[in-house]
Amino acid sequence: MRDDLLGHYDSVQQIVGGYSHECTSQQVYSGDVAAAVLSTNTGKKTPKSILIVDKKNVSVSGSSSLERLVPDHVVSGESTGETTLELHIARYEWAATAIRNDVYVLKTLDAACGVGYGSAILGSCKAGVEVTGVDIDAAAISYASERYSSAAVNFLHSDISELEEHSGFDAIISLETIEHVVNPVATINDFRKLLRQHGLFIVSVPVTPSVDVNPYHLTDFSASSIRNMLASAGFEILDELLQIQTFNPIKILSKQESRVEDIRDKLLWYYMENPFAGVKRVYATLRFGFSNRYLTLVCRKLN
Repeated sequence: MRDDLLGHYDSVQQIVGGYSHECTSQQVYSGDVAAAVLSTNTGKKTPKSILIVDKKNVSVSGSSSLERLVPDHVVSGESTGETTLELHIARYEWAATAIRNDVYVLKTLDAACGVGYGSAILGSCKAGVEVTGVDIDAAAISYASERYSSAAVNFLHSDISELEEHSGFDAIISLETIEHVVNPVATINDFRKLLRQHGLFIVSVPVTPSVDVNPYHLTDFSASSIRNMLASAGFEILDELLQIQTFNPIKILSKQESRVEDIRDKLLWYYMENPFAGVKRVYATLRFGFSNRYLTLVCRKLN
């Protein structure tokens, strides 16, 4: 990891394949060109696909925030922007590898695609892939359409629950989405209905507490709770990517970076009103230190 990216977030560690194999990934250099590099436990580095962030005269309303990451608006030197962008690109690169390695996967949905840079990564992973990026934010979709549309990638302004006519996807990608919904079980079932038989579902969630700090998150997950939820919905977990991002709590809570301006105010008062949230935060800190952990899972739809 570049030294200039270490600040509020001090390090990033990624562990791939919790079941059968393990490697670490020191990954991605943001800017005009963001390249993902996978470092195996032999120490050799294998370049992955490269995302070109092309400077065009398009914009999206507002700037990067806690819930909307816009590469053009990521402030240089702010780790909560640059390092978080790296994490997002890493997840999409890993998802793209799963799609590339499955010869039956062509028709792909990027659910809650945001401004579309991840859909562009998916669309470049192999010949013949067809990616539809969907988001409920009209401004984000407009930006994505201007910036990242191609012969392989198109964008649709829609709610996930209104996509029945677009069913039959070979793969659905849903990264950092289901923690925002009131009923994640129902949302996972909606995704399942949109998948063809034996299709791939690639999903990521934070697996350390986030609802207390992020007012846009409605559900806290643990690694076991998301695994159990997926198994109950009829998915077989094929592989996992664990990302660990350490942080400086004083700098985050003092809101010295632009993307953390909208973290929850009056946090101590929130803990007084929601004591179990405080217990979860203390337990996670004692167990994992000052770190956020994110789990991405590749799953296959069972009969």
